[in-house]
Amino acid sequence: MQCYLFGGAFDPPHRGHQAVLQKLLELADARNIQHVRIMPAGISPFKEGHAPANHRLAMLEEMVGEALSAVNPKRPISVFIDTFELESEGRSYTCETVRHLRSLGMDPILVIGADNLSGFHSWKDSQELMARTPLLIFLRHGISLDRVSADRKSLMDSAEARSIEILDFLPPGCSSTELRAALGDQPATEQKEGPDPEESAKDQKDRDASVARMGSDESDYSHLKDCLSSEILDYIRRHSLYGAGARKQT
Repeated sequence: MQCYLFGGAFDPPHRGHQAVLQKLLELADARNIQHVRIMPAGISPFKEGHAPANHRLAMLEEMVGEALSAVNPKRPISVFIDTFELESEGRSYTCETVRHLRSLGMDPILVIGADNLSGFHSWKDSQELMARTPLLIFLRHGISLDRVSADRKSLMDSAEARSIEILDFLPPGCSSTELRAALGDQPATEQKEGPDPEESAKDQKDRDASVARMGSDESDYSHLKDCLSSEILDYIRRHSLYGAGARKQT
């Protein structure tokens, strides 16, 4: 069974994630794909400033519900939040996740942002991934279509690829890293266990830029309202995630 595989930390899940999911539901309806698999990544419990897995799952369920209510597909499309990576020990790799899904009889289409494309060759077993797994690329703010097309051509020239499709779709430019910083009134600094080849350059840039970013000004509060649904924002504050319990309400 062919399905879309959409992974990420979802820490927290935001409007950008929701927009991608809604687009996948529309595509699935048009292309007769009956399943979307959402794969939250595991995060070390020793890293500060992140939400525990159970809270990320609860927020993801809320986001999925909002996406499903916004799309009216002509045929049934199932959406499943898969905890395979959350329950795996050690660092999760996409190639292992794809193998797991294949063992369940699925033929996943890997959905990634354009910011991941230029570094895709450094992912674990990337050549196997490309040869066996179709890639669906959505656009990201700050990355031109010409650059994405060039990155696609470079990958196609460097190794055998089943297919790499660029989706002419740009989701809202929300950053989980910046949202965590804004929620906690603290710079979003992280101690990484080592370089992660599957982290996009944009995610690294967002994290570095947010070291100087504080969450107490009005622009940050507006960013929260633009990028988080009221239900997810309320959930974050109710459970004091990302240090949000001490945030001044305006």
